[in-house]
Amino acid sequence: MTDGELDITTCEHGTTSRITFVTGHPEYSFAAHSVHPSGFLAKPVCEQDILRELRELRFPLDPPKSSLKVQCRPFAVFVNGEPLDFKRDRTIELLAYLILLYGSCSHGSQAFLYATIIQHTP
Repeated sequence: MTDGELDITTCEHGTTSRITFVTGHPEYSFAAHSVHPSGFLAKPVCEQDILRELRELRFPLDPPKSSLKVQCRPFAVFVNGEPLDFKRDRTIELLAYLILLYGSCSHGSQAFLYATIIQHTP
């Protein structure tokens, strides 16, 4: 990445960017500091170095606002530890089937989904 690319990237992300340089060329550290990074690591880098940099970010990472958990046996969906209540009977079955297919559809799955939806149309 050139200096010009670095300046553009920094401007696009604003003043709260969390940039940590990882390089095998420590002689560029002075130039890298012109964009006010959160950190600078010289290779070789170990896991402890990365974890330390993440702990010491100038602008700490925001904690996740909510969590989603899908449980397989019995199939259930939880948001922030609370079970998700589905308004329609077949919604949870459709969700389980889509998760089984990793979100993709095949001709057979389309027929199953269509039959399931038509079966419960008022």
